[in-house]
Amino acid sequence: MPVPVPVPDSFRTAYDEALGRWPGPVDRADVPTPYGTTRVNGLGPAAAPPFVLLPGGGATSAVWGACAAAGLARRHRVHGVDLMGDPGCGVPRPGHPVRSVEDLVR
Repeated sequence: MPVPVPVPDSFRTAYDEALGRWPGPVDRADVPTPYGTTRVNGLGPAAAPPFVLLPGGGATSAVWGACAAAGLARRHRVHGVDLMGDPGCGVPRPGHPVRSVEDLVR
């Protein structure tokens, strides 16, 4: 059974610094999934239409700061999702790895 690898403090510091460059306060939610808990970072008016941003492989939701700063978060409620199995603030569930695209979507 795989054991979750602790996230180094230096990674968390860099992640938080990247989110600090987003244009406003970022709401952070840890969302349970069948594969563990993943982080969703939200920005923009709560009642605005939602816009979900998924990072490419090997990246985190923090990469979307420039899009949020360019005005996307003025018109939409932006939800940046850290993907399970990639860097970010997700915490994998031991014994339940993401093994397929279907798992990732779920």
